[in-house]
Amino acid sequence: MPSMSRVLKGGLLLTGLVFVAISCHKSSPAEPPSKSPEYFPNAIGDRWKYALTDSIARASDTVQVIVTDTVHRILLSDSEFATVWRYNYHDHTDSQYVNFHNDTVNIFSGNWSDTYLIIPFHVGQKWGRSDPLNEDSTEVVALDSITVPGGSFKTAYFIRRRKLQQGPVAEWDTETWFVPTVGSVWIHQHSAGIGGFFDRTWVLLSYGLMK
Repeated sequence: MPSMSRVLKGGLLLTGLVFVAISCHKSSPAEPPSKSPEYFPNAIGDRWKYALTDSIARASDTVQVIVTDTVHRILLSDSEFATVWRYNYHDHTDSQYVNFHNDTVNIFSGNWSDTYLIIPFHVGQKWGRSDPLNEDSTEVVALDSITVPGGSFKTAYFIRRRKLQQGPVAEWDTETWFVPTVGSVWIHQHSAGIGGFFDRTWVLLSYGLMK
């Protein structure tokens, strides 16, 4: 776990939350998305810029993340919408889909819900799911201040997620500093096994929110 009052400066960043686009149908412009809590920014026009580095691939990039649109999600009922988050890398673009259901933030990758968060956060909070072949657990580990190139923040939650898969064996570890009303300001991702090997870090450089 990182030290308290952690200061993160400089550095390039990750491939990170690599997301795959899914089949979907655009909603009518007159149909607004479900209201999202300001706690987790999710308004069309919200944007973040990250420095990304992969220490294994010895690669770096600057990634622009923008909430661009709303869609009907194929795994949701017709009355539900998800926002589209575009990840603009220097040589390609990926998409992520975010939906709110009560206190749960669902983050979709491909046709399945990949990550989900229970908000608001509090230290000691845990959630997850498991079966005989898979385990996926998340814990809110700490609350502290943090400084990154994108700003200094007095309230940041350190969140650790661990995902294990058996047959074929794979593991994914993600550590995130999340600032309420701002978003993720620092992310470290490690993968080993069938999903490939990478060690990526995202650091927030700047952001702009449609408040």
